[in-house]
Amino acid sequence: MKIAVAMLCHKNVQQINLLLRAMENENISFFIHVDRKSTISRDDISGKNITVIPKVCSVDIQWGGFGMVEATLRLIETIRQSNQKYDYIWLMSGQDWPLHPSDEIIKYVEQHNGEDFIEILPDKESFERGYWKRNELYYPNWMVSNDTYIKVVKHLFWFMTGGRKSTNVCKRRTRVEKFYYGSQWWLLSKHSIDAMMFFLKSNEWYTDYFKHSLVPDESFFQTLYGRVIGVKKARPAVCYVNWKENRNSPEVLTCDDLGILEKEKERLLLARKVDFDSDSDLAKL
Repeated sequence: MKIAVAMLCHKNVQQINLLLRAMENENISFFIHVDRKSTISRDDISGKNITVIPKVCSVDIQWGGFGMVEATLRLIETIRQSNQKYDYIWLMSGQDWPLHPSDEIIKYVEQHNGEDFIEILPDKESFERGYWKRNELYYPNWMVSNDTYIKVVKHLFWFMTGGRKSTNVCKRRTRVEKFYYGSQWWLLSKHSIDAMMFFLKSNEWYTDYFKHSLVPDESFFQTLYGRVIGVKKARPAVCYVNWKENRNSPEVLTCDDLGILEKEKERLLLARKVDFDSDSDLAKL
């Protein structure tokens, strides 16, 4: 069983290197994208079986924009064009942390060979969270921001078009029959990835549509998976995330979370969001 990790990073090269070391395994290869505006040096990233995308080919990722999807697609294409053999692609963050030794992770994936792990939320939950609005409206690039002023403008835009959950006017026309939503982090088989990439190559309109959606990284791959593979095949994601009241970013895990992480180890492989600048004790997991 071979796994190609597609890792999105933007800070703390020391933590990235510790993560690479913690997951080091002859059956795991790492392909790393560093946000173009990040100040960390790509030359400082070290580990075995790693490929770092050059800065000239990297993407400036902005909150809520298409950059996260674009960077992920570049990682996938880099993996597919490499000479590395792989059975799975695992989309991870540089702020993830494994809950198991790498040998146990490989064993788990082997036991579930052919299955896909990607969160796809029920329609009711997506609607209640107001996610449908993300794809129903056209968002110009300047509106895709977490800036306070832009957030006010965005809420006014939602109100004028029917409220946070429904869209009465300005609804975009689309060839997408149904949108799906969920966490951007997934673990997908090569078979599924190949089928999804074949669809994208033959249907450029799909990618173009999401370039003017809001937070497309939480819908692009879910919708693509649902259309090409089918949501019934999807299994829950393998990464623990604590959102609490924060919808824009998950809570940073600390040593206070060690108890619940020990319990979650029974069914999950990773935990996020980890920041060793705040608490490095999680490395003891």
